Amino acid sequence: MIEIKRDLVPGVNKDFYKTELQLLRKIVAGVNRRVHKHYEIRWYRGFIRPYVMVFFYFKEEHMINQYLDATNLKPTATIEEITNLCEEAKENHYMAVCIHPYYIALAKDLLKDSTVQICTVIGFPLGMNTIETKEFEAIQAVSLGADEIDMMINLGAIKDQEYEYVKKEIETIRDSIGGKVLKVIIETCYLTKEEIIKMTEICNETYVNFIKTSTGFGPSGAKVEDVRLMKEHKNDLLEIKASGGIRTYEEAQAMLDAGATRLGVSKALEIVKGEQK
Repeated sequence: MIEIKRDLVPGVNKDFYKTELQLLRKIVAGVNRRVHKHYEIRWYRGFIRPYVMVFFYFKEEHMINQYLDATNLKPTATIEEITNLCEEAKENHYMAVCIHPYYIALAKDLLKDSTVQICTVIGFPLGMNTIETKEFEAIQAVSLGADEIDMMINLGAIKDQEYEYVKKEIETIRDSIGGKVLKVIIETCYLTKEEIIKMTEICNETYVNFIKTSTGFGPSGAKVEDVRLMKEHKNDLLEIKASGGIRTYEEAQAMLDAGATRLGVSKALEIVKGEQK
């Protein structure tokens, strides 16, 4: 986890400095999305331009907050609840908030001075939209400010073994979002072990960022054994997001131990407090 400490070089225009700092935050956010352990070194002073001084340090400490997508996808989610979620995410340095597309603009404003990513969902929660509908949703979500897209796959196509259709759907969304993070939700509770393996292989082949266990709206959520199964069959690039039913620090840690590198949770603060005990 990289954190930013900054000092203004005398004579540099403050507005210009602010622009440079925003650029740095974007770079740091990109690094933080990929760093899961914390390492400690001495203070390091560097420059993002010859005239703007910044300080970096790496902090050595395993902190579960950096794995968390704090989530509110309730059908009754309110402005107040999303505002509270974003403030909590900033305060506790979560990786992301996962919210409905309706609230992307609000979250973008609330999180503009933080490294917390904005994650949203498309084709959610059933996944039975057409490819064109999902593509439109994804493009619009990115235009509103989403950093990450969690896409629900077409389960009927999986059951029918229409794997070329499934690949086309994933690739269409992947190519429409301009390099943003794409997570493919496979809703493991409805799949056999063989289907979970097949979907992991498809996610390998389509070069998405994450395979995600669940929407949280199915009859059950993430299971340790399913995460282990995906880990056994994924390539080195694909990551796993476990979501649904993870409510305690112990449950969260079990998912990480099984191979997950991101956790979708609606009880993020309780999990963080559980780590601190």
